[in-house]
Amino acid sequence: MDFDKAKNSLFQIPEICPVCSHKFNKAEASIIGNKGNSIVIHITCQYCGVSMISNISLSDSGVMTVGILTDLGKRDLDMLRSRSPISVDDIIEIHEYIEKKGSIKINEK
Repeated sequence: MDFDKAKNSLFQIPEICPVCSHKFNKAEASIIGNKGNSIVIHITCQYCGVSMISNISLSDSGVMTVGILTDLGKRDLDMLRSRSPISVDDIIEIHEYIEKKGSIKINEK
């Protein structure tokens, strides 16, 4: 994606937090990923703390933005991105564990 277009597409982020109706500080938006003509942006409302992740796609016909509210902060996203992808062996291991134990404890190692 052209960087100038990416910077301009930041203006497609909603101006107002959908939870508390305060203005987002667009300078705090972070580009957390891009592929082809799409970028993914993370922004947090400085007033209520809710975060939004938006996928912004650019095409010849215009800009499309899809956003979701999340409780993931920027630090959480950085941590998730630094992990290795889930492998087929990981899925098999979890499946075998559930068959054996019947459930999973979230903090269990």
